[in-house]
Amino acid sequence: MTTKDYLIDAATRRAVFMQRYMTRHDRLIARQLRRYQRELDARLLQSDIGSRDLTRLIDDLRQMQMIDHAEMIAEAKALAVSEAAFTADMLTTGTSATFIVPSEIVLANALGAAVPVQGGSAIPSMLSAFETKKAAEILQVVMDGATQGKTSPAIARQVKGFVQSLLTRQAQALVSTILSHASSAGRLATYEQNSSLVSQYQWVSTLDGLTSLICMGRDGTQYDVGIGPMPPAHFNCRSTTIPLVDPKYRLDIKGQRPSIGADGTQVVSSKTKYSGWLRQQPKSFVDEALGKARSKLFRDGAAT
Repeated sequence: MTTKDYLIDAATRRAVFMQRYMTRHDRLIARQLRRYQRELDARLLQSDIGSRDLTRLIDDLRQMQMIDHAEMIAEAKALAVSEAAFTADMLTTGTSATFIVPSEIVLANALGAAVPVQGGSAIPSMLSAFETKKAAEILQVVMDGATQGKTSPAIARQVKGFVQSLLTRQAQALVSTILSHASSAGRLATYEQNSSLVSQYQWVSTLDGLTSLICMGRDGTQYDVGIGPMPPAHFNCRSTTIPLVDPKYRLDIKGQRPSIGADGTQVVSSKTKYSGWLRQQPKSFVDEALGKARSKLFRDGAAT
């Protein structure tokens, strides 16, 4: 297996785990918005909506967080650190060089850069702008209902439908995009930290029917580190990158292949097949890779 083959393989596996990571956050955001919606319900059902109530409601909406900002920023920082460590480990294993993990200060600066979608702004600004816009849309629903003479319970039901459908999907797309930025920030910081070993990277898009036109066009394109674009290219972007290592550090390992299991990155025999390798991993790792139902079948010998 060549260095490039290994890096593509490792990046692809990482992308699969990232998709599962994003799915877990979709559920988290849905729970946060259900709590937000219950707070809205309580506020709307306090009294009939009149001009005085609308004024108080505007003030309330400005103070209510839809998404936990502190938790979201902390999660993005943790992901950037994790991606940097993964990238350095992947490169050290797949090449003849040793790669340095950037410091947390360097990673924090990288994460603070503007998210490259819709003009670009930093994560805190993105969260605040999103909530300001959505609060205005909710207020418009309330005002329209009041103008039409609807009761407070009727308006609350309409707001609930808005929160549970459109708002939830848009919030999940926002969070997915922020986490994609965190992942890219960790990788880019690692590329830049090791600029003498990596001067370029290659864009890798997800190969399925949901891939956007911009990511279709960028797939396989090589860019200079610090100059070219990094994911996310748009909201809900699933693309990633792989570093292009200086040729003198590349390997062509014969008789061996790298593996990334529960104990980190290791080199195993080239004769090792995926099913045999997976059976050597702990139950928690197999559950994560296959899902609990298929994992049980696999461990019982009913699936390979």
